[in-house]
This record gives sequence, C-alpha cells and structure tokens, in this order.
Amino acid sequence: MKKIRKNMLVTLACALIFTGALGSVLSDNEKNEECIPNVLLPSDPVTIVVTNGAITYFDHRLSDIPEGDYDVHNDVYPGWCVQMGPHMPREEEISVLLYSSYDSDMPEDFMSENWSKINYLLNNREGFSRMVVQRVIWHLLDFNPKNMGDSEKDLLDMIDSYSDDFCPGPGDVIAILCANTTFVDGVQRTIFELRLPQCTRTQGYWKNHPDAWPVEEITIGGTTYTKDDAIDILKTPVKKDMTIAMFYQLVAAKLNVLNGCESSCIGDTIKAADTWMAKYGPVGNDVKASSDAWDDEGEPLKDMLDDYNNGWLCASHCTE
Repeated sequence: MKKIRKNMLVTLACALIFTGALGSVLSDNEKNEECIPNVLLPSDPVTIVVTNGAITYFDHRLSDIPEGDYDVHNDVYPGWCVQMGPHMPREEEISVLLYSSYDSDMPEDFMSENWSKINYLLNNREGFSRMVVQRVIWHLLDFNPKNMGDSEKDLLDMIDSYSDDFCPGPGDVIAILCANTTFVDGVQRTIFELRLPQCTRTQGYWKNHPDAWPVEEITIGGTTYTKDDAIDILKTPVKKDMTIAMFYQLVAAKLNVLNGCESSCIGDTIKAADTWMAKYGPVGNDVKASSDAWDDEGEPLKDMLDDYNNGWLCASHCTE
C-alpha cells in the first residue's frame, strides 16, 4: 500500500511540476527559469486588514481563508508596499486575490522581471531598516524612490551579486501578492511574506546530521535524552526490541515538527506514541514484535510516524 501511495505521489508531483513550469514567471537567468516554489493558495477572494508594521512596512491580517490544505491561514503576516503614492487604508477590510510572485497569471500591474531579486531580498533583509528595504523594493519595481542612500546601494549591490542563483525552498520566504478584487484608483497594492513549509526527513538523516538538529536534547516517553545519546540509540539495530523501532520514528517525527514541518496530521499520533513509550519503555525494555503491546498498539503508531517522516501525509519530504 505504501509503495502504491508513494508512486501516486511521485506521478502527481511530476504533473504539478510540468504544469507549474508552463506558468512560471521567467527571468533572464536560466537557473531561475527552473525556479517554481510549490505554494498552495486559495483561488477565491480572501480578506486582508492592513496595519502599520513594526519590523516591516505593513502587517497583513488575513481572514476568510477557506478550509483546505492551503499554505496561508487566518493569521498575521509581515508585508510591504508595492507602489509609491497610492494610499493603503488601515484597519479596513479589503477583499483580495492571492498570487505567488512566481505565477505568470498575476495581474498585469504586478508583472516584473525582478520578483526573484525581491524574494532574495526578503530572505536576506536582516541588518537593514524597514525603510531601506521598502525603498529597495520600490526601486526594483521601477518606482525610483528618492533618498536612495548608501544603505540602499549596499543592499542593491548584495542583491545583484547573489540573487541570480536564488530559488526559495523549504523554510524560505516567498512574496505573496494581494490584488484587490474590485480595484479602486488610489488604493495600494501590497505583498506579504509567506514562509514555505519545511520538508520532512527520516531517522536516517537525523542520525547522520547532528548539526541539523534544532534541539540539544529530546524527550521520548517521559525520558529526556541528550542529542548524542539519542543518536547512539538511532545507530542501535532494532533486532527484536520494538521500543527501539518506535524510538527511531518518534525521534524523527518530533525533530521534523520542531524544524517547522506541517504537523496537523501527526500531532495526535506523536502524543499517542509518547504515551506508548512511557507505558512500555524506556528504550531497551525488550518489547517483542509478537506481543499484544506492539501488534495491537505500537506498530500502527510506528507506521503512521514512518509515513509522516517519509512525506506521505501532510508534509512533503525533502529531496536533498
């Protein structure tokens, strides 16, 4: 069943990549022609309320996101101005359609060859003030703002030096465009930053990449292990002890969630597996595969965790 599901997902992924390639916004750089960040946005209008941002130019409060596996939620996102001059009403509900900044179907007045550079900027803006970043965004969108000082020039030099090879991946930020459904002259166009979901990795990855761990210790079934101790257990053959098999998958699932992966489909399973380890563990307690504790309770939880860690549930799997 797992192999069939995996093959279906690979086929679907290939179809989506092919379809996305037809609709990508092409840049002058060949590598960016292949850059198609996978982001799922609702096709129906949603509502935004814009307020002044503390770190970014605007904050966008989204609402009316329909049910579904969308990458945006009813939440607050940092955002920026697209145009110079037009006013953006604060604290007013505005109906908008959302577009990826790599979507060739974006409205004509959003079209630009520089969205790749803007996405690079949004991922590397630390150390620059909000107004410096905002003026550089205006500059890249051909609005030619005044007061372009040394900081703006330094930021543009950095973008020109490094942005050609940049393609947003898991954990990176991508600009999402907000297009008013009923355009009113003088009302601002805006963008907000969406962080792409992290991808899952298996216990084999976490075993061999200690520097990638987001924590220095992890608690399994009520017992806390240092990173080094946990990795030693991950390197221990299962043989006939199913507490080790459960430990493998539960550690990987917890690290994937801590690393930022979508967890809506696995949170309850992680809690249940933790409870199982607290009841039948700790590691080394020699639970047999033929026991009722494993056959009836443990193995279904372990299999669900394994599916999650391999990207077969609500979070995609890393390809590198």
